[in-house]
Amino acid sequence: MPVSQVVYNEQKRRLYLPFECRVFFKGKQIKINIQSGFTWNGASIPRLFWGLFYSPNHWKLEVPALIHDYLYSKFSINKINRKESDEIFYQLLIEYNVPKIKAFIMYMAVRIFGASHFVQNKISLYQSI
Repeated sequence: MPVSQVVYNEQKRRLYLPFECRVFFKGKQIKINIQSGFTWNGASIPRLFWGLFYSPNHWKLEVPALIHDYLYSKFSINKINRKESDEIFYQLLIEYNVPKIKAFIMYMAVRIFGASHFVQNKISLYQSI
């Protein structure tokens, strides 16, 4: 079952069920809970590069992009900084079988171009389990 449905236009996705993800990161298992109704734009890949990478809504990118966009958002209760969010994105790309070179290029793209989208004020500390 997909975790999202397309809303507004093909660039915007909405989570229609709550989503939980556990990521082993820096020696801890981090629990990430995302409430239903959260919207995100999928992977921000310019159309010019779809042939080299994937289209933004490719199944391999759906969960990594969801988690990354959530961690960047004001709604994230996880106290994870931008660099850590980007590292988790890279880790998830690898887990979803994106080839390492493509995952690394996508990681570098969010490192270079993602700063203006990151919300600094997070609500609480790591939610470790």
